[in-house]
Amino acid sequence: MEGLLVQTTQNVALEYQPASVGERMLAYLIDLLVLIAWMIVVSAAMGVFSGRETLETVGVVAFFAFLLLPVLLYDLAMESLFIGQSIGKKALGLRVVLLDGRQPTLSAYLLRWLFRLLETGLPPRFGVIPIVTVAVNGKGQRLGDIAAKTTVVKLRPPVTLERVVAVP
Repeated sequence: MEGLLVQTTQNVALEYQPASVGERMLAYLIDLLVLIAWMIVVSAAMGVFSGRETLETVGVVAFFAFLLLPVLLYDLAMESLFIGQSIGKKALGLRVVLLDGRQPTLSAYLLRWLFRLLETGLPPRFGVIPIVTVAVNGKGQRLGDIAAKTTVVKLRPPVTLERVVAVP
């Protein structure tokens, strides 16, 4: 996969390496584990596992507000609050950037989030559309990235043999 060349306003060329399909999938799985942990903690706190009629006592609205709303808004909130990184992306050293290298705007994050709902939503597509799109696109973009003019890049350059210094 070729690098993404960005020309800054100071006339400095920066080259980013787009994140691979595997790296993006691993970041997504880490985020999924975070969401599952959140659902278990909130469900336990609301007494869902106690066997009583919890939804009557807690209320359906409160249950959805505390359990499902954070799950639904996770990607949008994390990327917009933490400069293009979710917990999974942070763990793998990945970040969402605009194609010109700048930090995405809130509207770009919102567009990515809306397309994610379409790409992976109901009926479940198991991420087939984003996986194929990232694999085929030379800039490592899924449909949401193409629409928002963003991509996910590696923050650390890969270590190559030329970069290894031989110690006498």
